[in-house]
Amino acid sequence: MPSEFEEQSAIQRNYLGRPESPLLEAWAAIQIASAFRTLIEERYFYQKTEVDFPAIVPRVRDAFNEQLEEHQYRQASPGSGFLPWRYGTFEERRASLLEELESREWVMLTRHLGDTAESRPTYDRARQRSHIGGSPETFDVPFLLPSVELKCAKCRAKTLFDALIASTPINHFEHPFPRASAGKLEQTFTPIYRCGKCRESLFSALVMRTGKRLHLCGFAPRRVIDPPQNIPEPLKAILADAEQAVAEGDHLAAFYHLRTMMEHHMKARLGIPVEEQIRGDDLVAKYNAALPPGISDLLPSFGPAYSSLSRWMHARVGTPEDYNSQRNSICKHITALAILEQ
Repeated sequence: MPSEFEEQSAIQRNYLGRPESPLLEAWAAIQIASAFRTLIEERYFYQKTEVDFPAIVPRVRDAFNEQLEEHQYRQASPGSGFLPWRYGTFEERRASLLEELESREWVMLTRHLGDTAESRPTYDRARQRSHIGGSPETFDVPFLLPSVELKCAKCRAKTLFDALIASTPINHFEHPFPRASAGKLEQTFTPIYRCGKCRESLFSALVMRTGKRLHLCGFAPRRVIDPPQNIPEPLKAILADAEQAVAEGDHLAAFYHLRTMMEHHMKARLGIPVEEQIRGDDLVAKYNAALPPGISDLLPSFGPAYSSLSRWMHARVGTPEDYNSQRNSICKHITALAILEQ
C-alpha cells in the first residue's frame, strides 16, 4: 500500500528546471492535508489553523543539496555540457519558497474516484489541469483530502469518513475564487465526507483559505456529540447544547449551558428541586460539604469552575479554549466521582 508521501507525490507535476520540485509541492500537500484533518476533526466554527510549511524545510533542503552536489560534480567533468547552477543555495531561496506556497492556488483532489464507471471519465477530465507556458511558481499545488474520524449518527460510533470526489470543483468558469486580497490568496473549499462503514452518513464543510490560514466556516449536519462515559443521562442533553453552542461560534452561550449542567448535577446530588432558587456560592458550598470524606481531595474543585463560568458569562469574555478547559475539568469531576463511588 503506498504511503501518504507516495500518493501526494504521484499527483504532482514535473516542474522542469526546478531542483526543489516536485518534492516541495509533495511535502506541502502533506501539510495542507494535515491542516484540513485538524480543522474538520477538532476545530469549532470560525476557529482557524495554519498550514505548517516550515516543517517541510529539512526534507526539501536535503534533496536540494543532493542535487546541488550532483550538478557541481557534473559541471566539473570535462564535456558535461551542464549550465552553471542558477539557483544559489537552498537557504537563499528558503523564504521565497515558503512565501510562494502561500500565494499559489491549492487544488483539492480525493482518493475516491466516483461510485459509477459512467461518471469516472467526466471526473477524470475535470481533474486535468493544463499548464502550458508560465513558470512553476504560478502553478497550482494539488493535494489529496485526508480521511477524518467523526462520530457517525447511524453507526453511533467514531468511524473513518472518506472524502468524495464530489468535493472536487468541476467547473471553474467565472468562479470568484481564488482571488488575491490584501496581498494574500483567498479560496473556498467544500469537502464532502461519507462514513466508510455504513456508507450512508454524510458531512460537508465550508473552509475558507487566506494565505496559509484555514478557517472552518460551516459544517452540515451538526457534528454528533460524543459525551464522556459516566455522565448521567439528564446531563448529557445539557452538555450537548454546550458543545453545539461552542461548535457554532457562540462560546458565551456555551458558558451558560455548562454552568447549568453543574447546577443540575449539584442539585440532583443534594436532592434540591431544579426549580428552587439558590445562590451559586451557597450551592457549591453545600455540594462540597456533602461529598464523601476523602473523595473531595481527589476531584477537581467545582468552586473555581463555577466562578470562572459565571464571570465569563456575565462579562461576555473568555475563549473557546477556556470553555474546553472547564468542560474537561467538570466532566472529569463527575466521571471520577461516579467511578470512586462504585
